[in-house]
Amino acid sequence: MPKETIDTKRLVALSLSPRNMPEGFRPPEPAWASSFADQQSPIVMAYFGAQFHDGFHGRLVPPVQAFFESVDAPANFENARYADRLGCTNLITAAYWT
Repeated sequence: MPKETIDTKRLVALSLSPRNMPEGFRPPEPAWASSFADQQSPIVMAYFGAQFHDGFHGRLVPPVQAFFESVDAPANFENARYADRLGCTNLITAAYWT
């Protein structure tokens, strides 16, 4: 059983999302949780996203890749890629600096 790590004094009420969920719906598990109890320095997170039709991909990758290889690049990052229903490619990167 995971240890409860959320500081309940910092929680705020959120509107139901997605909006078509039945009233009183509670997900069986939280979408995500993080605990940085032992972390002494701040953590900075940023999300970068791009959406394009397939022909544009070649012009997008070099400057983005250059940033993630630069001296100011995040210590860690995670990438996601998917094609939406309109046929566009979507790239999302979650970056973390410690």
